[in-house]
Amino acid sequence: MSPLFTDTVSTHYRGQLIPLYDGSKVVFDQSFKGNLNTETAVPVEFAVGGVIEGWTTALQHMVEGDRWEVYIPSRLGYGQAAMDAIPTNSTLIFDMQLVKVITSR
Repeated sequence: MSPLFTDTVSTHYRGQLIPLYDGSKVVFDQSFKGNLNTETAVPVEFAVGGVIEGWTTALQHMVEGDRWEVYIPSRLGYGQAAMDAIPTNSTLIFDMQLVKVITSR
């Protein structure tokens, strides 16, 4: 089942910027460390309509169990607003797994 805009979801995720010229990765947020181990990692709950537009769009096309790598252009992310370690106009890369849909239906 795919979530609706009004649903809440349980997810594992890692957000990073496009790798630097030397290939190093800048991770700005994550719900797990290292490789995802679903036996020990604790998923995080989000309201589908309460996250950046790129996440909302991707989540509404996923089904429980899907794990996607999603590239989110700045206009669907934070745009011209800098957020902590995220510079303005950044393309974001997310490794995201939809664990469960907590429906409002």
